[in-house]
Amino acid sequence: MNSSLAEKTEMVLNAWYHSVYRFVTEALRIEPTDQQEKVLHAIKPGAHISVRSGHGVGKTALLSWVILWFLCTRFDARIPATASTHSQLRDILWPEIAKWISHLPAQYQNALEWQTERILWKDRRETWFAVARTARKEAPDALQGFHGENLMFIVDEAPGVPDSIFEVAEGAITKANAISILTGNPTRLSGEFYRSHNQDRHLWQTFHFSSVLSTLVSSAYADRIASKYGKDSDVYRVRVEGDFPLSESDTFIPLTLVEEARLRETADTGKVIWGVDPARFGDDSSALVKRTGMNVTEVSSIRKRDTMYVSGWVAQQAREEKPDRIMIDVIGIGAGVFDRLYELDFPVFAVNVAEKATNSEEYARLRDELWGNTKDALKEGLKLPDDEELLGQLSSPKYKFDSAGRFVIESKDDMKKRGVDSPDRADALCLSFYVPKLLYPDI
Repeated sequence: MNSSLAEKTEMVLNAWYHSVYRFVTEALRIEPTDQQEKVLHAIKPGAHISVRSGHGVGKTALLSWVILWFLCTRFDARIPATASTHSQLRDILWPEIAKWISHLPAQYQNALEWQTERILWKDRRETWFAVARTARKEAPDALQGFHGENLMFIVDEAPGVPDSIFEVAEGAITKANAISILTGNPTRLSGEFYRSHNQDRHLWQTFHFSSVLSTLVSSAYADRIASKYGKDSDVYRVRVEGDFPLSESDTFIPLTLVEEARLRETADTGKVIWGVDPARFGDDSSALVKRTGMNVTEVSSIRKRDTMYVSGWVAQQAREEKPDRIMIDVIGIGAGVFDRLYELDFPVFAVNVAEKATNSEEYARLRDELWGNTKDALKEGLKLPDDEELLGQLSSPKYKFDSAGRFVIESKDDMKKRGVDSPDRADALCLSFYVPKLLYPDI
């Protein structure tokens, strides 16, 4: 290498050392959005940055660029990266980093080794790395035990990370040259992430990214959320505006929506779908809801009955009325009820409400999604009977957002803790809106 080329190379490397923006635009050959650029220019030794945003603004790409910049420009760089869920790190952030490694100049691609939970500098594997560690309340050491001159802490999905994680890492994070970056959808009104944008704002450089102002987000997204939930809703505030909700949790289905459904007229047309929420002994009831198209025709329940009794109770009615489909919650006693009715050749479908939601971008679990489907049906013209228990149960559960901005419907146990009865009848209705994977959504 001649002297002029060596000098030019040294100048470029020095520029990359001091500027994440130049590294991103020159080494990765990417033009960041205006929102991303503001954060890149703010990163320097000792910076503590917190970014709240709506969906789709490129937070994961931004974190990937910053991690690669630090690994490629700092000797013995150490980067613990954490999030509230393992999947956020393993399935989203780490694959995103792998994608951008392929954009690096060849010497850096050859120097780095990508693994499922680590990225290593090959010649110094024990001291030069980025590592993915899930943040869990019961294991608060995700950011603990990291030392060195060049440290950077990454916290993705920061609203869902317990305070204990930050408390453990506080000493390391506040070292003179250490960099810390928090990102997330502002889903909670408590915790370190919330405080970083409010009472502790003087300790952080804060950024607020609205999806509406991002060139990466289609205007149709904001329009869809506004049409579905309203611009004044917390859903719109969190997912689109990237702002904190006005209230952390609230009633998921408003009583006004339930009352409208009780008063409307709907013809008895469509497939006959039943939802069965079985319960054994105790305070809960086994509930059966019958629906013909968009008309809930009958609601009933029984208490303190075993598997065979509940199976016979449903079977007797099914023989006479011949429903098209019977959706059964198979958790607990429900598995036995399903097995017996299946053995008797009734059109039963097993529903495990604890499973991952089909629409995993909006809902955490299948139960949450089924409540969402029911709420949509109420808006679209579902007719409810004048059943006081069902009406009350539908308007009782509260909701919150998880750290990914997805709906989480209040559990039966949590409702009982605040003195509210288990929503057995409402859950049975929600089960009737389960769409089996092998069927077209015509029910």
